[in-house]
Amino acid sequence: MRRLAAFSLALILLCAPAGAATLTSSIESTALEMGDSVTLIISLSGGDSAQPPDLTALTRDFTILDRRRGSRQAVVDGKPVTVNDWVLTLAPRRAGALTIPAFSLAGATSAPIRIDVTAAAQPAKEETRPLFIDVTVGKGTVYAQGEIPVYVRVYDSLGMRSGSINQIKAEGASFREEGQQDSYVRTIGKTRYHVVQQTYIMTPQRSGPIEIEPVTLKATIPVPYNSSPSEMARMLGRGNVPMPWLDGSLTRGQEVSLHSDKVTVEVLPRPAQAEGWFLPARAVTVRQSWSGDPAKGRVGETLTRTLIVEAVGASPNQMPPIQLPDVEGLRQYEEDTQTKSAVIDRQQGAALTKVIAVVPSRAGTFTLPPVTIGWWNTDRKVQEQTTLPAVTLTVAALPPACSPRSPGLERCGAGSRVGMPDGWARWRSASRCWWRWPLLPPCCDGAAAPQGALSPPGLVWDSPRPPCGRGASRR
Repeated sequence: MRRLAAFSLALILLCAPAGAATLTSSIESTALEMGDSVTLIISLSGGDSAQPPDLTALTRDFTILDRRRGSRQAVVDGKPVTVNDWVLTLAPRRAGALTIPAFSLAGATSAPIRIDVTAAAQPAKEETRPLFIDVTVGKGTVYAQGEIPVYVRVYDSLGMRSGSINQIKAEGASFREEGQQDSYVRTIGKTRYHVVQQTYIMTPQRSGPIEIEPVTLKATIPVPYNSSPSEMARMLGRGNVPMPWLDGSLTRGQEVSLHSDKVTVEVLPRPAQAEGWFLPARAVTVRQSWSGDPAKGRVGETLTRTLIVEAVGASPNQMPPIQLPDVEGLRQYEEDTQTKSAVIDRQQGAALTKVIAVVPSRAGTFTLPPVTIGWWNTDRKVQEQTTLPAVTLTVAALPPACSPRSPGLERCGAGSRVGMPDGWARWRSASRCWWRWPLLPPCCDGAAAPQGALSPPGLVWDSPRPPCGRGASRR
């Protein structure tokens, strides 16, 4: 019966899931105008579901313009997990305070998201063009070496046959593409546009004004055969010119080149009140995880400590280095440090992960000091600190390798007979049990002879063979 119970428990543990599934919802912006669209990403981590979440409640306030599904691999708390993503392009049905509802899937539930939708502003004259390119800088402040999103959008109501844009650039800043191109529909005034958007992350290298050069769109568009160059220029220019009726059977392809306006980004200098490493952010958190219980450590056994620092609104190259002071009786080895962009509470930011191997060299109680991260609060414009409290490690000594049954033998393992090196004692103990090497018990501890020696030099050992734990001698 006892064996059956143990087998049942092992079967239950084997069939139990490695970790609970989590479901999250994230959007790129919580402030919209009527006519805008927004991308909603629903992510299921650590669970498996071929069916999407129920979107019935979502369609009450939003129109779903596009939907896609994908999967990817991610690392959560040092373990690989599969993440299923459902990407939805949404357009609000009305102005006001709207809520993206909570979703439930695979036993997990996401948090609702509030969105404020305002009435569409009166369209400017240039927004009535049937085809144009626009460059917009994301909201928020940016410091040197920081990051800010830049959106390049092509508005098309003509039905481009092909198109391309040149590389975005600015003197004193670098850019990198963020994600794939997104497409959606937006209505401005009385014109319905197909919008293609590419997001870039801008990293200023200095403070002061930085000007983003015009981005050029080269496109092939359908035009009537009887249209003249002057009519084409008027149609694509800044004037409020009615769009002619285009019949696909009576049109030809015309290559055009359009440019966006220059955009100036004001990069702030480091504030005089900032102290130490400059980390501008809206929020900073510090947390940790351990591979084992710090209160149950053992001499010589490794505990892996993982520190994670997350900063909302910061960039990876702004994350500070973490210096860990030495603690007597503990050896600390840095195994890995990584910084990367991250989405934190549905906001863009950066995360730093530092993995440390902690090896106690003696028994006792040890205190790892607090980990303090100084940062500049970009919302309150003050210097702040986030602290991870001190950690207490309780380390026990290793048990003796063999029971001391011979009067002339103190123990085999650490602290062997006087005059006999510790390594030789462990090897001698293991060699006494040579006939059981295929099934060495823990007391022999897999001991091996010291490297480069065949026998203990200058050492005489005439005491009886020490037993190797219970049942070590043949019967």
